[in-house]
Amino acid sequence: MTLLSWIFPYKFFNDGRAPLLTVELPVAPFAGNSDATSTTFGFYMFDSIYWIETLSLVFLMCLLNGAASTITYKFIIEPKLTAKSIPVSTFLLAFGLIIPFWLLYVPDYAVQLFDVRNKVQTFCFVGIVPNLVAFRTVEALFDCTPSYAKESMASYAFYSVNPMILKRSESGFVRATIRDTL
Repeated sequence: MTLLSWIFPYKFFNDGRAPLLTVELPVAPFAGNSDATSTTFGFYMFDSIYWIETLSLVFLMCLLNGAASTITYKFIIEPKLTAKSIPVSTFLLAFGLIIPFWLLYVPDYAVQLFDVRNKVQTFCFVGIVPNLVAFRTVEALFDCTPSYAKESMASYAFYSVNPMILKRSESGFVRATIRDTL
């Protein structure tokens, strides 16, 4: 139990919901268990507390990714915009500090800090955020970041937080199609 475990108080170990509808289906004798003659399936209503916690987890992941994007913009993109050549320190910072920190340290620490035990929520902390941060850092390092994302720290943070590819139009950001990405 940690100080911030109150953010995710429900651990979802056991599903205490009652099924809305149950259906009993016969079991074929070749299904592995010759003793059972039928199997019961239940249909459940969604658990609103689980989805509220998952949405708050997504918001928290966006905040963590936004913090990482400010570091990436300040120490990798800004020096590349002002300098004529890429300083060696940006490579050292990216491959020696930012990427290992986000891939090795942050996932385990965040799961322990918030006491997240649900497998889907743990996957979000361990799989999505660190890999997205590593990808966006390498993208910024090798100058593959779109030009609209380099305009300001806020536009880069917005670009970095979104895992889907966006394009900029007169009306704002819209989701890019496959033709736009090619």
